[in-house]
Amino acid sequence: MRRLVADWRQRGSGLLIIIAAIAVLVLFTGAIMSATVRTLQATTEGEKNDKARYAAYSGIQSALNKLNSGPGPTGAGWCNAISTAPPGPPASDADEDAILVSFTSDSAVNAIVTVYNNSPYADPAHASNTTPDGTAIPPGQIYITSTALYENHQKLQISTVGTMISAGGFAFDRALFANSDLSIDEGLVDSFDSTGAPYAPYLTLSGVGFTGTPLKKAPVGSNKNANNSVMLGNASGSLTALVDGDIYIGLGGSATSVNETGGSGNHTGSAAPIYADKVIPKVFIPTGTATITFPPNTVVNVQSGNTYNVTNLTLDNVTVVVNGTGDVSLYVENDIDIKNNSSLNMAGKPRQLQIYMVDTGTGVADINGSNATMLLAGGKAKVKIKDTQIFGAVMADKLSMKGTSQLHYDTSIATSLVGKADFSATRTFAGSSVVGQTAQVVAAGTSATGTSATGTSAVAGTSATGTGCGCGGCGCLLQMMQCY
Repeated sequence: MRRLVADWRQRGSGLLIIIAAIAVLVLFTGAIMSATVRTLQATTEGEKNDKARYAAYSGIQSALNKLNSGPGPTGAGWCNAISTAPPGPPASDADEDAILVSFTSDSAVNAIVTVYNNSPYADPAHASNTTPDGTAIPPGQIYITSTALYENHQKLQISTVGTMISAGGFAFDRALFANSDLSIDEGLVDSFDSTGAPYAPYLTLSGVGFTGTPLKKAPVGSNKNANNSVMLGNASGSLTALVDGDIYIGLGGSATSVNETGGSGNHTGSAAPIYADKVIPKVFIPTGTATITFPPNTVVNVQSGNTYNVTNLTLDNVTVVVNGTGDVSLYVENDIDIKNNSSLNMAGKPRQLQIYMVDTGTGVADINGSNATMLLAGGKAKVKIKDTQIFGAVMADKLSMKGTSQLHYDTSIATSLVGKADFSATRTFAGSSVVGQTAQVVAAGTSATGTSATGTSAVAGTSATGTGCGCGGCGCLLQMMQCY
């Protein structure tokens, strides 16, 4: 009997031990599950924060993409001004001031991008020199802010990124300019104003000097600061090279950086060189260019307002006529060979024909025995001018002028940006702007269908809902789609 009672007691205590063990296991399992849930929630929140942050970065890239493919051959016309008193309805989508970036992979993610443009590309009526909080935007700069929102049932994640970029464009503030060597063995560099009376010669080389009254408005220069960075003349004893203006040398240079060889070279500007560095923007081929050919011994008409690209530009006794009063931009991937009495835009103004040599090409330009009214630029180009008359300006990596060449600098372009150069971020706040993919523009009001456009931005006033481009004032949104 006693043994039976003891057995029951032992069995009862064993049951209590099992129940206690189960309770401890349940508590331990609950703690693990709770920790796991919290970890998963934290991971999910982190993913949402990452999505919002990367969406904000993509918004920056979307704005850069639109700036880099802005309307018209003169480049970024997207002025994007925000103000408390909008200046009036935008004339086109170029005047829109904000974009909405949406993402096909996740409809809960959006980014609102606003651009404050204080560059020469902005129409004065739409330019912004301050942000809404009063922050000053330096001249020539563009400030972009992108705010991304990730909406879910619990809360809203917001991430904001801002960046300051430099406006891209070419400043032809020198008649001739080289990144490295500038050599004018023979020839005359003088000036005229294409907005005024036609060019009339006013200086003539005569023996060891020249006749006429200098205007001193045709500066030349080089970024190089070593000895003989700028060479004028050829030591012939007679005056063979004359520059009617100042000579610029790179910072750190000296008087010996300029060599007016044996008195055969001369300039009319300040006696000492002016020390200043100049940046030649990178040349790239913008989107939307058309191809064109120039058969020998022909007249080729090009329509103003168009942008063309060619692999090599060869003009052999070719006459190029620009029809209309607008500009034509021609992008050359490799080399230029202009010869045999070719004539380029001789009835127009220099800025009406802009030729750009792409930096990734071989970049050699031979211009011989021809006449041109044009602007020519290429930061890695080697340009040789011989027995040629040019109205306009030229900038290159290396530049030489020989023979009976004359360059008549158009002073009307001295203070303006022309052409199309890459916009790139110079200062980014809250991280790198090089994250995510560039959005593609879609027609206003169609982003809900997920259909992306094949071209550029929507045409003003074509929105079916009336809430996209052409909505009637600055502040409306140009919708964009981010495609993964």
